Amino acid sequence: MDDAWQIAHRVYPAYRELGELAFVYGQGSAFAGFDERAGVDLVAVWDRPEPPEPEFRPVDRLHRPSDVPGMTAPVRLHHPRIGLVRDTFGLGGREVVVSHITMAEVKRWIDEVQSGHGWEHMVRPTPLHAVAAFLYGALLYDEDGHGEAWREELREFPVALIERSRSVLSSDLRAHEADLDRCARAGDGWQFHEIFGDVLRHAMVAWFAAERRYCPYPKWVRYWVSRFALDPSIAALERGLWAPPVSLHRRYELFVQMCRRILAL
Repeated sequence: MDDAWQIAHRVYPAYRELGELAFVYGQGSAFAGFDERAGVDLVAVWDRPEPPEPEFRPVDRLHRPSDVPGMTAPVRLHHPRIGLVRDTFGLGGREVVVSHITMAEVKRWIDEVQSGHGWEHMVRPTPLHAVAAFLYGALLYDEDGHGEAWREELREFPVALIERSRSVLSSDLRAHEADLDRCARAGDGWQFHEIFGDVLRHAMVAWFAAERRYCPYPKWVRYWVSRFALDPSIAALERGLWAPPVSLHRRYELFVQMCRRILAL
């Protein structure tokens, strides 16, 4: 199995031949070092109104059918209106996913996050998670320096994100603490977690922001907490939410403690 970086450096030159490729970055666990056997997740950013049409993208010549069991042919998706333009293929013993976005879309993500928004609801992609993946990922190709210029801009953490996420979490706690307590006491797990899921997302965003970090996608969040050395007392409470056996009411108690410590940062 080839290294993720080796595979990336075999992939992006083929897309660069199409012209107007601004920069390419790698994201996800393979580039973060959390899972060396994970798939290779690349993002190609294009300096054009829309990414190239699927018939022009070099997927067929990159794909190696024997590298990913069951994947006899590459998969192309092309739905720019909903932000879903992606190629999936096998190379170097791994599944490779190349997502395609435009410079305008990256700029929109950055503007939203710098204004304190872009995280309230899970959408595809969620701007805050996309910005985190871009900044904390690996910049692989950036001939004209556009990618590094934006990364440098993002290193100045937006105060608006700190203040707004803290305000939303504070409002959430006032609005939903009694409901969570009531659901926990009644053993109403479904309704509890309907409320809990949204407030937890807001709490994690506020926690990372308070420590001047962009909250990444949830999949590897505990690894990011460790890497960024975030507040250990809050980290212990977050781990406690999931440590079996935890009753519904104990989860409520730990969560409220966690939220209050985040608000006190």
